[in-house]
Amino acid sequence: MTFILRQVAKRASGGEIVRTRDIGDGPVRIGRGADCDIRIPDLAVSLHHATLASEGLGRLRIDAAGDQPFAVDGRFTRSAVIKAEDGAVLTFGDHQLAISSADAGKVILSLTEAPAASGHGEATSSAELIPPSRLLGKRRLAWAGFVLIGLLCLVAPVLALNGVFGAGSHPRIDLDAQWSSGPLSKSHAFLENDCQACHQKAFVAVRDDSCRSCHAAAMPAGTLKQTVARVKQAGSPDAPSLVGDHAAPLRLLWGAPQKDGWAARVVLTARKVFNKPEQRCVSCHTEHVGDPLTGPVRDKPTQLTPNTCVSCHTGMAARLKDTDLVDTPSWARHPELRPEVVVSPGPLKTRRISMASKPTENTGLIFPHDLHLDPSGGAARMAGRLGAQRGYGGALTCSNCHTPKPNSDNYLPVNMEKACSACHSLNVATAGGVRALPHGDPRKLVSFFQGGGGPVVASGPGAGVRRRPGEIDTYRGVSATAAQRMRGLFAAGGACYGCHAATPAEGAAAPYKVGPVYLPDHYLTTGSFNHRIKAHRERPDGKESCADCHAAAKSGSARDILGPTLAVCATCHGKDKAKAKAPQAAGADCADCHSYHTPQRRAPRPDDDTHRKAAKTLAARERPSWGTGG
Repeated sequence: MTFILRQVAKRASGGEIVRTRDIGDGPVRIGRGADCDIRIPDLAVSLHHATLASEGLGRLRIDAAGDQPFAVDGRFTRSAVIKAEDGAVLTFGDHQLAISSADAGKVILSLTEAPAASGHGEATSSAELIPPSRLLGKRRLAWAGFVLIGLLCLVAPVLALNGVFGAGSHPRIDLDAQWSSGPLSKSHAFLENDCQACHQKAFVAVRDDSCRSCHAAAMPAGTLKQTVARVKQAGSPDAPSLVGDHAAPLRLLWGAPQKDGWAARVVLTARKVFNKPEQRCVSCHTEHVGDPLTGPVRDKPTQLTPNTCVSCHTGMAARLKDTDLVDTPSWARHPELRPEVVVSPGPLKTRRISMASKPTENTGLIFPHDLHLDPSGGAARMAGRLGAQRGYGGALTCSNCHTPKPNSDNYLPVNMEKACSACHSLNVATAGGVRALPHGDPRKLVSFFQGGGGPVVASGPGAGVRRRPGEIDTYRGVSATAAQRMRGLFAAGGACYGCHAATPAEGAAAPYKVGPVYLPDHYLTTGSFNHRIKAHRERPDGKESCADCHAAAKSGSARDILGPTLAVCATCHGKDKAKAKAPQAAGADCADCHSYHTPQRRAPRPDDDTHRKAAKTLAARERPSWGTGG
């Protein structure tokens, strides 16, 4: 289908001038831009306003290229399908495009200027282009404003600086400061002469990509190192703070509540007109605040709070139909804690399960807490015999195995050699004397017993690749002696039997199959708990308070999740200290457990080097997925 354009212009005498040209088969670009096939010189028309194309069978389809609509036979729309033989009139600003069909599959497009509205005669002379009643029209007001700004902000300051207004006069207007809405904060002051670092495009508000270029927690390690070096060289007082996205920008926009009232609608409309979208980084962290001449200069960008946690998380299910977040209008209606539980350590599978259903996990280890914490049991007697010089002296407590991590709110991973080997010795008798068994790598253990009997080769999936401690491998070349000693370790009564789940492998010369082990170092993927707070680790009498939240002394299975329920947290949090008359009463602010910019922590992938390294990496970099909650 071929398109032919007829441009119709009116003569001053009343006649018409018609220019015809062949556009081709399309699609036809319509707009104000010079690259358009049909160019309409009207400021009400976008540079690329719409596209007209053939759909076959004599049908034409027209779609708006942007947000601005067009009219089809007087009705505004952004997309329409019409038949060429039926004809239609498309309106773009003050111009009309009439469609008609011709022979041999040709479509005639007639472009004319829309007729003047009734009651308004056409201008017949240049003197009538601006009626006397509209001497202060938009164009003249624009020119007047331009000239006034030029006089006040350019000409007057230059004359004042050159003493035109009198000898010794001092200008009241600073040439640079008058164009600034305020000073930069101290943390961004090094960018004072590099406006393009944030304002990357003229007449376009600062976008999140500008902020992420320095502050994105998801940037690779190499890029982060280059960024730190770059800002340091530019004069930054410290390294940029790394933050993660709370959710995707559109997700935040749809999930945030809309303010009611005509004033809020006016502000929202103004932001759209001046190209300042909502839910950007600068919507909360604002620069250039204050007097550009007198300050004061802030240490960090001004913090604004358009919406609180509760305002967004109340009624969110109605705004985001696909979310699985539970509405949380208050602390009293907070959903039950849902830890991420290890369902299978190999291959690694995790799932979030509510504490209300009493979840269990499968870490691959066998460890009864009640046996070790029994004040009159064998573990307590063993600790008494080891004495204070070995760090014991009485019944075992949580602190004997769980050590706080320096400068962190969490604990270090339990180390078998440090925490367990005093009672569960890894020493065995060999031909060369008493030696300690290697722990954590089955291949090293097999090679330890193999001795000089030849090399041990791993085969099967992942052969030759570094494996997680405890991952199952099949070995070739294992001597009968090595296999027998391995069987003794993992058989009933062996040194490893009480902690590791092991099953005999097929074949007399093969060692036991040891299941993989995964010990998570966090359960709450979107929240946190600060163990460094004194009230969290000690009772008012100074005694250890671990048992108040973790019922370890009553757990006889390593599968038990020993975390607290929300009801345990509520015994202290959410209560007024004066009214409750409880020394441990505390508030229940959302920020106590949740951070807006902390990325969601995920369980590591099975192919990571170690689950500790993976957990740390993912906690620092991985973004939260849509529809997840803490």
